[in-house]
Amino acid sequence: MTDAREILHQILGVPGTVGAMAYSPEGAILASEFPADYPVETLQGMARLLAEDLMVQQALQGEGGGLDLRYNGGRVILRPFSKGAILALCGAATNGQLVSLALVQAAHRLEKADAAPRRATPQAPPPKYSALGALREAFMIRIGPIGDLLFTRIQADWSAGSGATDLGELAGRLAKELDDPADQKAFLQESRAILG
Repeated sequence: MTDAREILHQILGVPGTVGAMAYSPEGAILASEFPADYPVETLQGMARLLAEDLMVQQALQGEGGGLDLRYNGGRVILRPFSKGAILALCGAATNGQLVSLALVQAAHRLEKADAAPRRATPQAPPPKYSALGALREAFMIRIGPIGDLLFTRIQADWSAGSGATDLGELAGRLAKELDDPADQKAFLQESRAILG
């Protein structure tokens, strides 16, 4: 049987997804995959608030139920499953439809898994994915609406090359797409901060 945390971990494969958790109708965390800088107490409080909120409960009812909460800098996407709800925390530029699809698939898999309540131990998502999402977001802010399409094309070219493990090389390719040298320099500085 697949572990619930392993199922949640697969959601983090969607670029820009920061973390995911499953919680019971009572607000108990069933499983969690969040970076270590998200305290368990904070996640527990969030699960409790969502479980107690009548409007959230109504939005999650039924087969097609769900909720997409947007806020400055990100979004929280929720989908119901038989043992409660599953949630993904994402950056603002994250593809919501892709996250929703991943949540629906995860919900089906969680229904088959034994997601018994236990104290969740947050772990960092794979750095490549969180950094990739942050690079995408930074690039899109600088280049505008065409950014998502350009990022996807440049990422595909980069992935096919021999340096596909060097995110710094990807950042360099992205910077070349910016017309203004000052934007290029600022983007590269931001990329270095993202990549550490």
